Amino acid sequence: CVAADHLASLVRIADQLGDSPFGVVHRHLAPAFSIVVLWVIRWHGIASQNCSVMR
Repeated sequence: CVAADHLASLVRIADQLGDSPFGVVHRHLAPAFSIVVLWVIRWHGIASQNCSVMR
């Protein structure tokens, strides 16, 4: 899944940043980012179902 790959990449980047200021920002943004990723995955699944129903 593309969204999962992006999430894994961002997690790796966050681990590399550690406790830098960017790491602090990441900790605050992580919950919102997770919600967005889950929404995109869900939307993609619904769109895929709609396409298969239309065929």
